[in-house]
Amino acid sequence: GPEIDGEALRMAATESAVTVFDLGRGGFIDLSALWQPGGASDGRALATFGGALGLMAATAETSGDALAVQLRWRVLAPPPFLPAIFVHVYDATGALMAQSDGPPAAGFAPVALWRPGDGLRDERSLDLSALPPGEYTVAVGVYKPADGARLAAEVNGARLADDVFAVATLER
Repeated sequence: GPEIDGEALRMAATESAVTVFDLGRGGFIDLSALWQPGGASDGRALATFGGALGLMAATAETSGDALAVQLRWRVLAPPPFLPAIFVHVYDATGALMAQSDGPPAAGFAPVALWRPGDGLRDERSLDLSALPPGEYTVAVGVYKPADGARLAAEVNGARLADDVFAVATLER
């Protein structure tokens, strides 16, 4: 169809379901489920990243060798670049054992259209089959893809070590 301008897209995502076609996967994506203009959850963020994103909710569930992580974000101040979100799994010594990196909302929510108060949903699936038995920490962070620099992670104004927020621990 014809190209839609940004404000019309924001309005459409606010008022009704909007789907887009993902050429890479060959299927439709529900954009309105991933990006909620003006519809972020209220309350205090679990953590903030670079003053740009607030992590409003996070869950991590295992099923067999799969780890499903769901993240809910609130845009605090639109960044001048599309940030990358990482979900890392660390062992008890702090070694990185599994990871998933990519833009929030699977990259379908155009960062140029983000406004403070917008909600973003991010879902990640990680394969844990190569992990030996032990205790692991699931952590989240945000970085600039151009140079890998992590955005400052804070909880209640205190900077977090390595700019990561621990979401959960799991036992294998």
